[in-house]
Amino acid sequence: MCKCNRRAWTVWRLGSALLVSVYITGCGSAATPVSVTGTASLISTAVAPALTAVPIMTESAPPPTRPAEPTAVESTRPPVTPAVLNCETARQWSQTRGDLTLSMCFEPYPPQLGILTTYEAVLVDSAGQPLSDAEVELTMVGGMGGMEGEHDEDFSVALESLGAGLYTTQERVGPDDLVMTGIRVNVQHSRELWTFSLTADDLPPP
Repeated sequence: MCKCNRRAWTVWRLGSALLVSVYITGCGSAATPVSVTGTASLISTAVAPALTAVPIMTESAPPPTRPAEPTAVESTRPPVTPAVLNCETARQWSQTRGDLTLSMCFEPYPPQLGILTTYEAVLVDSAGQPLSDAEVELTMVGGMGGMEGEHDEDFSVALESLGAGLYTTQERVGPDDLVMTGIRVNVQHSRELWTFSLTADDLPPP
């Protein structure tokens, strides 16, 4: 082989090698890239059954404790002196029912129907304390002279509380042509009811 042919052969070999290199490079750059996202999705789908959520058991907190209620302290009220009736002791009338005592006086005395009269009452409990927040109703009972007790009628009036257990009113109760045969006093406090009664004989003339 002559030198020219040898040189041509060498050039051909170099050209072939260069063409192969270019083809390989071109094929490599033309290859479809692998999608990372697609690969990750496939992996996620494959392992999904193994990643089923398992409930996490947490220790429940103990129920809150209620604060202790303060102990009720019984309030002590200072003793109150009951009111004094505005009449002579000899003209007072008193009666006790259960744990309540009623004392009364009338001006003028003895009380009569149809005459303007001042009625006073004092209520005191068994401890000697006045009862000042009760409802007090006084009823005068009267009938025709000579026929008392046959067709008696009732005439009622409310007494107003003035404090310290004192109740009073000034009223003209009933007609003056009837004779007073008795007096009834109803006292209501909370759910308790006391009834006091007296007759004309319990109020003798002075």
